[in-house]
Amino acid sequence: MRGSFGLTNVTVVTGDADGSVLSDQTVLVGRDGTIERVGAAADIEVPSGCRILQGRGRFVVPGLINAHAATGPTPRSSGWIG
Repeated sequence: MRGSFGLTNVTVVTGDADGSVLSDQTVLVGRDGTIERVGAAADIEVPSGCRILQGRGRFVVPGLINAHAATGPTPRSSGWIG
């Protein structure tokens, strides 16, 4: 997605140690795809020129990546048939 945009009325799962979940938030995303600001939807106005994506009923999980990897057997692991 190109350009800045705002996700409005989303639920943000912060991923902190307390398991915080923030309801009815606005997330502003910059042109480079980085999150620039997060806050209560009532307190943050999406700047003019930004695309607005209505997110009611949706979740945002910043920083979550797919870190799953699968590798086959190697000469050092058991199960190598080489």
